[in-house]
Amino acid sequence: MVIASVHCCTEYTTDPTAAQAAIAQALLASPDVDLVIGHHAHVVQPFEQVNGEWVAHGLGNHIAEQDLLATHDSVIARFTFTCGPDGHYAVTTTEAIPTHIEHQGQGLVVLPTGPGDSACQRVADVVARRGAAAAGLTITEP
Repeated sequence: MVIASVHCCTEYTTDPTAAQAAIAQALLASPDVDLVIGHHAHVVQPFEQVNGEWVAHGLGNHIAEQDLLATHDSVIARFTFTCGPDGHYAVTTTEAIPTHIEHQGQGLVVLPTGPGDSACQRVADVVARRGAAAAGLTITEP
């Protein structure tokens, strides 16, 4: 299996840019690429399927300290790959695990979120924005 990790485009926007979408589409047009995970926006961006394969456009900001409140929401992506009869691996389960970053003492702590938590709802709304829920994305508690 091949997972393409893409670092590009515009920071602090929850919608992928046209360039991000084009890059993901070009990568997934190859039979060699099974999944695209993007980063650089520092905010959560949608998950979606392109050509039957998954893209997580942006996972948020788990490690970089940022002051913007929007950068405190993040998501852990969990993809399960299964080997088919042809020997090709494919994503069979796609999960988004919402998290939230808080300042504690002199550092940052990544905290789990859950139903009823506003951070959880914000993350769920963004990751599902481009049809991911209908394609099988599950929002999972940590």
